[in-house]
Amino acid sequence: MLVEFNRPPEDSFEEFGIEDVGFVYYKKADELYRSMHVYINDKNESYDEDFANLRMLAAGISLNQFARTAHIENTGKEKTNLEYAKDWTSMPEETEKAFDYIKQLLNDIDIAIIKVGKGTTFGVSHLLNGGNVNKLESFISHGS
Repeated sequence: MLVEFNRPPEDSFEEFGIEDVGFVYYKKADELYRSMHVYINDKNESYDEDFANLRMLAAGISLNQFARTAHIENTGKEKTNLEYAKDWTSMPEETEKAFDYIKQLLNDIDIAIIKVGKGTTFGVSHLLNGGNVNKLESFISHGS
Protein backbone atom coordinates (compact mmCIF):
# COMPACT_ATOMS: atom_id res chain seq x y z
CA MET A 1 0.00 0.00 0.00
CA LEU A 2 2.88 2.36 0.69
CA VAL A 3 4.05 2.08 -2.92
CA GLU A 4 0.51 2.70 -4.20
CA PHE A 5 0.02 5.76 -2.00
CA ASN A 6 3.35 7.21 -3.11
CA ARG A 7 2.46 7.00 -6.81
CA PRO A 8 1.53 10.44 -8.19
CA PRO A 9 -2.28 10.70 -8.49
CA GLU A 10 -1.91 11.53 -12.18
CA ASP A 11 -0.59 7.99 -12.75
CA SER A 12 -4.07 6.73 -11.79
CA PHE A 13 -6.16 9.07 -13.95
CA GLU A 14 -6.44 6.60 -16.82
CA GLU A 15 -6.95 3.68 -14.44
CA PHE A 16 -9.87 5.41 -12.72
CA GLY A 17 -11.21 7.08 -15.84
CA ILE A 18 -11.12 10.63 -14.52
CA GLU A 19 -8.62 13.45 -14.00
CA ASP A 20 -9.66 14.30 -10.47
CA VAL A 21 -7.07 14.09 -7.68
CA GLY A 22 -9.75 13.90 -4.99
CA PHE A 23 -11.35 10.89 -6.67
CA VAL A 24 -7.97 9.15 -6.92
CA TYR A 25 -7.38 9.80 -3.21
CA TYR A 26 -10.85 8.47 -2.44
CA LYS A 27 -10.33 5.27 -4.48
CA LYS A 28 -6.95 4.56 -2.89
CA ALA A 29 -8.25 5.27 0.61
CA ASP A 30 -11.30 3.10 -0.03
CA GLU A 31 -9.08 0.19 -1.10
CA LEU A 32 -6.95 0.64 2.01
CA TYR A 33 -10.03 0.75 4.24
CA ARG A 34 -11.51 -2.37 2.64
CA SER A 35 -8.29 -4.36 2.93
CA MET A 36 -7.23 -3.41 6.46
CA HIS A 37 -8.14 -6.81 7.94
CA VAL A 38 -5.43 -8.40 5.79
CA TYR A 39 -2.72 -6.38 7.52
CA ILE A 40 -3.72 -6.87 11.13
CA ASN A 41 -2.03 -10.02 12.39
CA ASP A 42 -0.32 -9.17 15.65
CA LYS A 43 -1.51 -8.78 19.24
CA ASN A 44 0.64 -5.68 19.79
CA GLU A 45 -1.74 -2.89 20.84
CA SER A 46 0.29 -0.32 18.92
CA TYR A 47 -0.73 -2.09 15.73
CA ASP A 48 -4.36 -1.53 16.69
CA GLU A 49 -3.78 2.17 17.35
CA ASP A 50 -1.91 2.78 14.11
CA PHE A 51 -4.32 0.75 12.01
CA ALA A 52 -7.27 2.47 13.68
CA ASN A 53 -5.72 5.80 12.68
CA LEU A 54 -5.32 4.55 9.09
CA ARG A 55 -8.98 3.49 9.03
CA MET A 56 -10.10 6.86 10.42
CA LEU A 57 -8.07 8.79 7.85
CA ALA A 58 -9.44 6.64 5.02
CA ALA A 59 -12.99 7.03 6.34
CA GLY A 60 -12.51 10.81 6.44
CA ILE A 61 -11.49 10.84 2.78
CA SER A 62 -14.57 8.76 1.95
CA LEU A 63 -16.77 11.19 3.87
CA ASN A 64 -15.22 14.10 1.98
CA GLN A 65 -15.96 12.37 -1.34
CA PHE A 66 -19.56 11.91 -0.19
CA ALA A 67 -19.74 15.61 0.69
CA ARG A 68 -18.46 16.51 -2.79
CA THR A 69 -21.38 14.62 -4.32
CA ALA A 70 -24.19 14.94 -1.76
CA HIS A 71 -25.79 17.88 -3.56
CA ILE A 72 -26.41 15.57 -6.55
CA GLU A 73 -27.96 12.81 -4.47
CA ASN A 74 -27.40 12.36 -0.77
CA THR A 75 -27.51 8.55 -0.72
CA GLY A 76 -23.78 8.16 -1.41
CA LYS A 77 -24.41 6.49 -4.77
CA GLU A 78 -22.83 9.39 -6.62
CA LYS A 79 -19.41 9.06 -4.91
CA THR A 80 -18.23 6.93 -7.82
CA ASN A 81 -20.66 7.90 -10.58
CA LEU A 82 -18.36 9.50 -13.13
CA GLU A 83 -21.34 10.72 -15.19
CA TYR A 84 -21.75 13.50 -12.64
CA ALA A 85 -18.07 14.20 -12.01
CA LYS A 86 -18.37 17.61 -13.65
CA ASP A 87 -20.91 18.51 -10.95
CA TRP A 88 -18.77 17.44 -8.00
CA THR A 89 -17.55 20.21 -5.74
CA SER A 90 -13.82 20.78 -5.41
CA MET A 91 -11.72 18.56 -3.20
CA PRO A 92 -11.53 19.88 0.37
CA GLU A 93 -8.10 20.66 1.79
CA GLU A 94 -8.70 18.05 4.52
CA THR A 95 -8.65 15.31 1.87
CA GLU A 96 -5.12 16.27 0.84
CA LYS A 97 -4.00 16.44 4.48
CA ALA A 98 -5.58 13.07 5.31
CA PHE A 99 -3.95 11.48 2.26
CA ASP A 100 -0.56 12.89 3.28
CA TYR A 101 -1.02 11.52 6.80
CA ILE A 102 -1.88 8.09 5.38
CA LYS A 103 1.35 8.14 3.37
CA GLN A 104 3.31 9.19 6.45
CA LEU A 105 1.73 6.55 8.66
CA LEU A 106 2.24 3.81 6.07
CA ASN A 107 5.89 4.87 5.84
CA ASP A 108 6.33 4.74 9.61
CA ILE A 109 4.61 1.34 9.86
CA ASP A 110 6.89 0.06 7.08
CA ILE A 111 9.95 1.33 8.97
CA ALA A 112 8.71 -0.22 12.23
CA ILE A 113 7.72 -3.63 10.87
CA ILE A 114 9.58 -4.35 7.65
CA LYS A 115 12.74 -2.32 8.20
CA VAL A 116 12.94 -3.05 11.93
CA GLY A 117 13.15 0.57 12.97
CA LYS A 118 15.79 1.60 10.45
CA GLY A 119 14.97 4.55 8.21
CA THR A 120 13.50 8.02 8.18
CA THR A 121 10.12 8.41 9.84
CA PHE A 122 7.51 11.13 10.18
CA GLY A 123 6.90 10.36 13.84
CA VAL A 124 3.20 9.54 13.41
CA SER A 125 3.25 5.90 14.51
CA HIS A 126 2.51 4.49 17.94
CA LEU A 127 4.75 1.54 17.03
CA LEU A 128 7.75 3.86 17.06
CA ASN A 129 6.48 6.14 19.85
CA GLY A 130 6.38 8.95 17.30
CA GLY A 131 6.53 12.52 18.46
CA ASN A 132 3.85 13.62 15.98
CA VAL A 133 1.19 11.06 16.92
CA ASN A 134 -0.76 13.70 18.88
CA LYS A 135 -0.71 16.04 15.88
CA LEU A 136 -2.04 13.25 13.63
CA GLU A 137 -4.74 12.27 16.11
CA SER A 138 -5.73 15.89 16.59
CA PHE A 139 -6.22 16.15 12.82
CA ILE A 140 -8.38 13.01 12.90
CA SER A 141 -10.46 14.42 15.75
CA HIS A 142 -10.76 18.00 14.56
CA GLY A 143 -9.90 18.00 10.84
CA SER A 144 -7.09 20.52 11.17
